[in-house]
Amino acid sequence: MADVLKFGGGLILLVAAVFGTFLSARADDQRFDLQGPTVHMTVTRNGVTLPIAQVPTLMPNDHLQVKADLPPTQLNHLLMIVAFLRGSTNEPPNEWFTRIETWTPQGQQPTTITVPVGAQSAVVFVAPETGGDFDSLRSVVKRNPGVFARAAGSLFKVSLEQQRIERYLSGMQRVAQEDDALIAARSAKLASALVLKPNADCFKQPVDDQVDCLMQTSDPMLLDNGSEQTTSAAISTGASSDFINEASQNDGGVYSAYVGTVVDLVHLLGLLHTAQYRYIPAITLPDGASLKTRLNAAPSFSNPKSVIVIALPPIRPSRLPDLHLADPQSIFCLRDEAIVLPLRGSAILYSTAFAHDMVVDFNTPAGERTIPLQPDVVAGGLLPITSADAKAMTSSSGIGEGALLRGVLRGRWGFDAFDGPTLLFQRDEAIGWKVVGDARYVTGQTAAIQLSASATACLHNVFVGQPDGSNDAVPFTRSDDGHSVSLSLPARDKVPGDYTLHLFQQGNLEAVSLTLRVVADGGGHVDLATINASGERILLTGTKLDQIVQIRLEDGTLVSPRAFTMTDATFQLSTGVRVRAQEDIQVEFKDGRVQALPLSSEAPSVILHVLSVQSSLKPIPGEIPIELLSSSAIPLHSMLHFVLGSEGVFLPTDRIEISTSNGQAMTTLAFQPPNTSLILEDTHTAMGTLDLDKAFGESAFGGLRVRMIRANGERGEWVNLGTLVRRPHLTKAHCEAGRCTLQGQELFLLKEISMTEDFDSSTPIPLTTAGEEVSFPGKNLLHPKALYCRLRDDPSAVAIVPLR
Repeated sequence: MADVLKFGGGLILLVAAVFGTFLSARADDQRFDLQGPTVHMTVTRNGVTLPIAQVPTLMPNDHLQVKADLPPTQLNHLLMIVAFLRGSTNEPPNEWFTRIETWTPQGQQPTTITVPVGAQSAVVFVAPETGGDFDSLRSVVKRNPGVFARAAGSLFKVSLEQQRIERYLSGMQRVAQEDDALIAARSAKLASALVLKPNADCFKQPVDDQVDCLMQTSDPMLLDNGSEQTTSAAISTGASSDFINEASQNDGGVYSAYVGTVVDLVHLLGLLHTAQYRYIPAITLPDGASLKTRLNAAPSFSNPKSVIVIALPPIRPSRLPDLHLADPQSIFCLRDEAIVLPLRGSAILYSTAFAHDMVVDFNTPAGERTIPLQPDVVAGGLLPITSADAKAMTSSSGIGEGALLRGVLRGRWGFDAFDGPTLLFQRDEAIGWKVVGDARYVTGQTAAIQLSASATACLHNVFVGQPDGSNDAVPFTRSDDGHSVSLSLPARDKVPGDYTLHLFQQGNLEAVSLTLRVVADGGGHVDLATINASGERILLTGTKLDQIVQIRLEDGTLVSPRAFTMTDATFQLSTGVRVRAQEDIQVEFKDGRVQALPLSSEAPSVILHVLSVQSSLKPIPGEIPIELLSSSAIPLHSMLHFVLGSEGVFLPTDRIEISTSNGQAMTTLAFQPPNTSLILEDTHTAMGTLDLDKAFGESAFGGLRVRMIRANGERGEWVNLGTLVRRPHLTKAHCEAGRCTLQGQELFLLKEISMTEDFDSSTPIPLTTAGEEVSFPGKNLLHPKALYCRLRDDPSAVAIVPLR
């Protein structure tokens, strides 16, 4: 099956075994590697003339200038017929056929032909001149309009696909064949722009053989339009007869247009072959006004004489390309001499000349503020025709505001104008480079550094200076907003000290330098410090905040933490002491380090209000339910349902953190996958559900609190949800003869128990209770129905145990 489909040198090979029922020729004879005749053609519409290579479709009343481009040494007389078709069941009239005798002085001049109204497709026939040839060929076409209409459509499709392959092969011929990384990169860039799927097995071969493999392998590339199954896969997964039938029914849309063309060829050979004529399909490769052709069989000038069938563009309105950037968030640097605009959305944008006169228009008078562009498949995008065009924009005044400019891609697709996406460009080098947040990083950890500036598209390289004077390159990624970049700086091999980041921008050989400090691993770091609206409470969030000793305010006041966990610490200021946002504080750690950072005001959007809290319990077979009478008590083994209100608007990227007050049990809920536990009721109200068993396990208890976390790490203050309470698992509770007995598991969770709600003469349950039964004397009540108990996790809450 490896020989089923071959694009050797960009040409097609279909094994005769697959189509043996239809084709008598050998598989090698089906290779389109013979140069056919060239037809010179231009198209004029509304006074505008374009070469045929720039014309994706024809329209009624278009004027064609046609002549055969034959060598002066041509001895055989060739007759050229231009025919128009109007459907598979409607034969064309005689006047839709134009005879051009290429050997005559008149035939060697361009012939003007007007596309008739009602025509749907056009075909050029080239055949040896014989007596009655024109009438004979016209008669065949008129008797079989459907066959030729189908052949015209399929041949035009396959010609477009062949042009994509030719562009790929041409690009691979120009790559250095001794560099495997360059070969793979070039192949990936070409395949992405041309929507092709190269043979991945070629990259497993020795580097010297990779390019040859990609160009000559039996399955080097399969056209990949997203909705097409590859030809080889289709043949290998079903009977060849089924494959042919499917292809003929789908017009090549499900499989490849190559298959549709072969099926049309089968029809032509089977239905139209006579003792006089044999029809040969031609693939077209337009080049300017020259419509070059390739044949799969050598033309014959003796019976059966060859008739070459050449398809012209279909007659219908053009389908304008829906172009878009490969990355819609891209921002481009006008100072970059190698600027590339990676436009996608059309598989033939880079393989044909349909798109022309393309510019980036900066919304100013035409010609004054535009950058002319041209497709470059090797670069994988559109390039300025001259680098001076882009550079001129960097020195132009009165264009846009600030560091970023907006421009619209405009151009023509054939005769029709089209608009592409709006593009963002950075004109000047960025200013205001700074490290966002703390510029100290800990040895032994990878430092995630964020830098900000007025714009970042022109950032070219980043290096970090070492104490020995050397520089290491640092990879970076740009944010979608174009004003910040993220670096990942390995600090595991760094010794404590000051390091310098060197930022190089396009068009400037001098670097911008920023200082970073790498400190010894002390285990604690503050990410964010916020002050509440009243200015009396400071919240720190970060890592290992249990290592904090105290904070020092701007006025020198020292404040110790009121409460802290590993990830947050709260500082309550004394009466009369107030601070404001943007004031600096110093955080002192146990290892002697001091971290300085500014206070941020707590945004209203992160302040939560608890609107409703409910819990639901699933009955456990054989277990006596214990009912909590306190609305603030939340049973551990339950589903927690809550509704939260926000003073600001909830965002899809917001998260809700729920934790016990000691920070030992914690979980996070989100609006987006994979943890979609939150649902918006409106922009200020969210409803959540939490399975407490799954989230916290068996040992969580105490105060339960909630807070909001923004995508940027900003956290709100904790808000109480209630008290998480564990309950014993009781299997028996009864009273008789003045004594009550409870049986079950985890009875130590009971603090005291009573037969009356006022807990008169209650019985304490020791913490050391480890058995599965406790008994105590009960009052001499007639037919008691329940016992009352207090639970150890929340002694203020009262629970009822029904007697059974």
